[in-house]
Amino acid sequence: MSYADAPLVMSAIPWSIGSQTFFLGHAKYFGGPVTSRIAGVIHVIPVDMEARLTGALQLSAHVLRRGKILCVFPEGNRSRDGKIKEFKKGVGIIAKELNMPVIPVAIQGTFAMLPRDRSFPRPAKVSISFGKPIHPGTMDYDEIVKRLREEVVKMMGDGQ
Repeated sequence: MSYADAPLVMSAIPWSIGSQTFFLGHAKYFGGPVTSRIAGVIHVIPVDMEARLTGALQLSAHVLRRGKILCVFPEGNRSRDGKIKEFKKGVGIIAKELNMPVIPVAIQGTFAMLPRDRSFPRPAKVSISFGKPIHPGTMDYDEIVKRLREEVVKMMGDGQ
């Protein structure tokens, strides 16, 4: 995961979908008085994993119940080495509790473009691909997360 992932997702989908898309973002970046206003404009739901996880899940549910799209980066934070990390359980909870399908998205090249230690991007080849929806059905939270990660890894091939 990289800071470039959300803008890349937005550039890969039509505006009619993008304008209905909300993102989860870490509260430390979007929790201040100015940044929280920016978050509202760019459709970011600030998430504080330690203190307010329940509230973030409730806001996520509210967005989805209104027919909007929620984009979740299930690794939770940026990669230190460009490798895909373990996925957090939140995406499984949201999918299962709301019986919402999850669409796997494989993003490649953004770590080379904007690694953790850089403030500005550098030229790099990037790609994004969208998989088939995963319907929660009878799967539990962990099974949903495991299947989602497996699909993303498969889509990335050797680029993982």
